[in-house]
Amino acid sequence: LLGVDLKINDTILHSKILAADAAEQNYEDAISDGNTPVLIERLFGNQIRMQLGNLMPEETAVVTLRYAQFVTPKSGECKFTLPTTIAPRFGAQPDNSGLPNQPSSNALVAYPIYLHVMSNLEQHRELICPSGHAETSLDEPSTHYLRKVCPPGEFYFCGVITWQSPSAIGQGLLVAPEQPTDKAAFLAQFELPIPDAIRQQSNSVTLKLLIDCSGSMAGASIVAAREGAMHALNLLRENERFAVSLFGNSVQPMTQGLQNWQEKNRASWRRALASVDATLGGTEMELALKHTLAISSAQNETERGDILLITDGQVTDINAMVSSLCQAKHRVFAIGVGNAPAESQLAALAKASGGECLLVSPGEDLRLNIERLMSRMRAPQVHDMKVLLADSDATWLADLPKQASANGVFQLYGQLPSAHWNGQLIVSGAIENQQHLWRI
Repeated sequence: LLGVDLKINDTILHSKILAADAAEQNYEDAISDGNTPVLIERLFGNQIRMQLGNLMPEETAVVTLRYAQFVTPKSGECKFTLPTTIAPRFGAQPDNSGLPNQPSSNALVAYPIYLHVMSNLEQHRELICPSGHAETSLDEPSTHYLRKVCPPGEFYFCGVITWQSPSAIGQGLLVAPEQPTDKAAFLAQFELPIPDAIRQQSNSVTLKLLIDCSGSMAGASIVAAREGAMHALNLLRENERFAVSLFGNSVQPMTQGLQNWQEKNRASWRRALASVDATLGGTEMELALKHTLAISSAQNETERGDILLITDGQVTDINAMVSSLCQAKHRVFAIGVGNAPAESQLAALAKASGGECLLVSPGEDLRLNIERLMSRMRAPQVHDMKVLLADSDATWLADLPKQASANGVFQLYGQLPSAHWNGQLIVSGAIENQQHLWRI
């Protein structure tokens, strides 16, 4: 969140960052004095709450939010989302404010959205809306105008920018001076220059498939989940180990521990998954993840594995889940399906474990996204990544993931003592227990 402006009649107010206690006291004092204050708080993940007090009868308030979203390129496209409201979430909110746990929203409302999308990609090709219901036009070579009405029940807008060359934006750097100081913020995006022999490795996987069958998955979401689960099993190699579990209020294993995939069982698994439905109540995701982490082999050995989670992610508190994953030897690869997937929650689970998160809009090809994640699972992994700035010392740097696919695109942000930097990174990490050093 970069800033919030409030316009009341002809008066424009700008936001200011304060310590939480001071901000709450100022808000209460302003209400007592009869003024119209706004209090904005970060709750968890990417969710914020705004309170507006003392709006007089017939007064009009216009709230403008400015925020930035990091968008990672994948296979020749960038996907960005714009929530139109927050769908109902399962579970109590980790908050003691006394305010309602769930935001109120009307699923019958249609939200009109008007966007100007400007891109500086030289090989920028088109802007598409995977869920349809959108009109697009090209005003200039790099600017698209899009009009979309989100139909009732669709809680977010998804746009995809595509370009001609998959390598068009593998590397990039943005440095922004911070006035009035000499410091500068930066965002760097890069790929690791690893040899093709390593990049093309395709390792075996131990797949733990976890399917959300809670009530919020009813309709198109559970249909997509069934198809995606079957496609993931189809991508397994003979004798690769796997397990399948369903969850809602409880966990229902479809396998006894880890099994060996046999091609001859494909038809029976297709019949079994065809009966899966969204009838298991609430979304007890923490319970389901704990169960999945504990799944072991016939020798009662808990193996390092990859969890493929297919869900809409409609849960409130994920802090305990993130903590558990940080200590486990499993990665979570999450597929968010439906009209309102909880992107921030699923992305946090994936990041904490060294996995990846993809959102799939209604009407989008889920199988392609399953293939992308399975490819990431099989790719060589880089561990213990560390980074230095060549010819400069950073004031602070954000952490890189502890483990990730070596074929991925990485983003690093931090602060420089000045804007004078040659833009070179020195990155170290281990692949297959061999230490590497890259200058980027």
